[in-house]
Amino acid sequence: MKFSEFKLSLKEANAEEKVISVEKIGKKKNVEAKITKFGDVFRVYINGEHIPGRDYSTLEKAKQDIRDYEKMIESNNSVIQNLLSINELNGSIVINFDNNKKMEVDPLSAMIVSKLYKGLNEQAQEKIEKFIQKSPDNFNKILVFATQKIKV
Repeated sequence: MKFSEFKLSLKEANAEEKVISVEKIGKKKNVEAKITKFGDVFRVYINGEHIPGRDYSTLEKAKQDIRDYEKMIESNNSVIQNLLSINELNGSIVINFDNNKKMEVDPLSAMIVSKLYKGLNEQAQEKIEKFIQKSPDNFNKILVFATQKIKV
């Protein structure tokens, strides 16, 4: 470990995470978006979960991420549509399923499932979309299948 890395880790250990803002977002205002400051980094939390890749150097970038996330959840509730739009956002996203469960999906998993989905005919796409929409377990089943079929 270099001295500069040690100094940075010591600084982070002594830093306290401070809440900068908390707001309810989405059409129903049922999603909590929180921005905190930890040292020199602004962190975004969605419904209390810090998602890796959602750390920013400026408050404006953190606020923009929340606005982008809000647009995504307002524009479509479809799991597939969220997966297809994940590249527009930084890092992972939390997806809501019909059984009221949530799951964090990373960009690689989204890309694999999206690639499978795009390669199907319209009838098969509809079946996959209905199946995935139901639960995180169904999403994982499709992800496993897609991982075996798609070359990344």
